[in-house]
Amino acid sequence: MMGEGARLPCAGSTSLLHAQALYRRIAELAQEYAGTEPRNVLVTITENEPIDWSFGDGR
Repeated sequence: MMGEGARLPCAGSTSLLHAQALYRRIAELAQEYAGTEPRNVLVTITENEPIDWSFGDGR
């Protein structure tokens, strides 16, 4: 059964090693703070550009 996941928008690309370290740390923190088994943590990183962001008033 899949549980809740985290969606992380980011600009630019990241290296495989940095991404894996981030995934590992998120799984560790999910277990530490919420008791969620690391195997049940789903993380999605979506790369996008500044044009994809709006911070209010249609800007």
